[in-house]
Amino acid sequence: STGQMNIPLSMRNLGEDGTFTEAALAEAEKKIKAHLERFPKTSTIMIWHESAPGWGIPEELLNLPVPEPTDHHKRTAAYVNACGKFLREKFPGMKIQLGNTSASIGAATVPLRAGAKPEYYDYIGIETPSQVICPEKLQEVGLQGLVISKDIASHLTGRPVAVNGCWEYVYRCERDMGEVQQAEWYMRDILISLANGMKLIGPGIFFDCASGYGNGLWGGSGILTRGPYVYPKRSYVAYAALTAVLDQVRLRDQLPTGSTTAYALAFERADKQHATALWTARGAAEFTVTLAGASKARVFDMYGRETAMSGASLVIKGGTAPTYLLTDAPVQAVVYKLEKLRCNLCNTIFTAEAPEGVGTAKYDATVASMIGLLKYG
Repeated sequence: STGQMNIPLSMRNLGEDGTFTEAALAEAEKKIKAHLERFPKTSTIMIWHESAPGWGIPEELLNLPVPEPTDHHKRTAAYVNACGKFLREKFPGMKIQLGNTSASIGAATVPLRAGAKPEYYDYIGIETPSQVICPEKLQEVGLQGLVISKDIASHLTGRPVAVNGCWEYVYRCERDMGEVQQAEWYMRDILISLANGMKLIGPGIFFDCASGYGNGLWGGSGILTRGPYVYPKRSYVAYAALTAVLDQVRLRDQLPTGSTTAYALAFERADKQHATALWTARGAAEFTVTLAGASKARVFDMYGRETAMSGASLVIKGGTAPTYLLTDAPVQAVVYKLEKLRCNLCNTIFTAEAPEGVGTAKYDATVASMIGLLKYG
C-alpha cells in the first residue's frame, strides 16, 4: 500500500543506551523523504514489518497474573520510544502504526508493559492473513484478533487506540475457496474494518503475482488475475460496488437482528445519506427493515445491481453476500421474524422464543418521539 511505509530503522541499529546513532537517523530521514517524494499521500509509518514480538491473549484481559518484562521486552520498549521520538521530531504530520504481525497483539502488549510511551501508538497494524477463517469468527489469528489488540492497547495506554489495515491484510487465496466466496469474505472483511474505524483497508493484493509467488497463498490472493491477462475476478467487481456505496462512511450503529450470525450495520455517508449493510455468516435470511418514516430506497447486491424500493418498512432478502441499502431516512430497526414449525402428527404450530431482551411490543416506547425529532429537529 502506498498509504504507508515501513520505518527504515531496525532494532539492530539501537544502541545499549536506547538511542540510534546520528548516521542511522540521517539515513532513515533521507529514505523517508525520498519515499514521500515518490508517494506524497503516504500518511502512516509502520514500526515492525512481520518482526514484532509475539504474544497470545494478554493476561490482563484474562484476569491472570501479568509476567514481569524481560530484558528483551524492555529493549522493544526502548526501540518504540526511539522511533517515536525521531518520527515526532522529523515527521510530525505522519501517524505511527505499530506492527503487521498477524493481529499485532504482541506489538501492543510487550512494549507497553515494558515502558513504551502511549503517545507513540496512533494505530495498531492488523495483518491477520485469515485465509480460510470466516471473517466473523472470534479467533485471535483471524480478522477478529483486532478486538484483542484494541482492548489490550486501550487498557495499557488508558485511551482508545485505533486499528488499521497494513501489508498482507486478510489475504484470501481464490484457489482455496473459489471466486464467489473470496468476494463475499473480502467484502465482509471490509465491512468489519469500516465498523472498526480503519482508515487504510486493502484486503489481499491488486493482482495475482505473475512469478512463482503466484502459487502461494498471498501471491494468489489478488482481485485481478495474474499478468499478462489481468482479468477481473468477482471480488474486483464487488470491491467497486462496495466502494460506490460505502466510501468514507462512518458507523452509526450495529442494529440488533435477534441472531448472532445475521448482521446489520448502519453507516452515515459524507452526503448525509444512510447506508445499511446486511448479511449472514451462513445461510439466508429475510430482513424486515423499519425506517424513520417513508423513504425511497436503493438496494444493491454485492456486485452493484440496483433495485428501487420505497416505504417505511422494507423486506430485503439477504445471505452470505452482503446487500446494501441506501436511504434518505435512517434505518431504525430490523424486525425479528420468529421461525414457526408445524408438527406433522398433531398440526400444532410451535413458535421460536424471541431473543433475550426483545419484548413483545410492536414498537419501542421511544419511537414516537424519535420520529418527531427526526422530522422536525
